[in-house]
Amino acid sequence: MPEYKSISAIIAAGGSGNRFGGEIPKQFMDLENEPVVIRSIFPFLEMDYLKSIAVAVPAEWMDWMRDQIKDRKWSKYVKVVQGGAHRGESVYAGLEIVKDSDVVHIHDAARPFLTKKMLTEAAKKAWEYGGAAVAVPVKDTLKKEDEGLIVSTISRENLWQVQTPQTFRTKVILKAYKIAMNLGFQGTDDCVLLERLTGIKVKLVQGSELNIKITQPEDFKLAAAIVRMNDSR
Repeated sequence: MPEYKSISAIIAAGGSGNRFGGEIPKQFMDLENEPVVIRSIFPFLEMDYLKSIAVAVPAEWMDWMRDQIKDRKWSKYVKVVQGGAHRGESVYAGLEIVKDSDVVHIHDAARPFLTKKMLTEAAKKAWEYGGAAVAVPVKDTLKKEDEGLIVSTISRENLWQVQTPQTFRTKVILKAYKIAMNLGFQGTDDCVLLERLTGIKVKLVQGSELNIKITQPEDFKLAAAIVRMNDSR
């Protein structure tokens, strides 16, 4: 049995999804008969030591989200909070809900394919190191450009593509977010807050190439194929 006794999660679903060009943000669109955000919640409900899940959504989607949770009888664990203008504000709002847990996973709603195995390993490493993030090694050749022309080739050695969830001791990430809020610092992910503001080195955990982030409309075709593949197993 691990030393931690409670795990929570924050699902960041506050974005506008305007790259899709429609009225419905991508995280609320249907993916094979289930909204993307709902598919992103499923794995967290399988966690051992689950205490709570906070879903941060835009103000105009809060009632819809509450109805989804009520219909599925998830109200015991899943709470809805209003997301902010930026991702960091949404995460911080979620942290206020789950701050009494030992470990917290922070996850993007647009990644509906994480697994319980990833969550379990990330929680163990986060408790040990203070923070952990699922990631995959970079496979493609990387080039640096200037005005569209290649100026150098970047070595792939020791380079990883970080995904979510990014997982932390709750007190550690809450402290980092409070510092960031006071400084007005907006990071591109949660790990950078520990890197820049606490000096804690985040541990990488093996992710999956299937743990895709739905960003562009064409990503839905790949996501639908992954759902069908998983359902056929």
